[in-house]
Amino acid sequence: MRGRTSNAPRVVAAGWAAHALFDLVHDGGQHSRIPDWYPAFCAGYDLGVAAILLRPTSTATPGLSSASSS
Repeated sequence: MRGRTSNAPRVVAAGWAAHALFDLVHDGGQHSRIPDWYPAFCAGYDLGVAAILLRPTSTATPGLSSASSS
């Protein structure tokens, strides 16, 4: 299956980014044990993970050139 790309990382990244929205609208309420800073921190973390999942990947091995020296 060479040359085919998987949609899985994009789907997982979209879900992770959607969870960031959930974190931002989540109301801890007056009796919540969640600290006030936590929803924003968690949303930022979720967006960071989503960004990492969307990074392009390279199939080349670092430090090796594609042309062999002979």
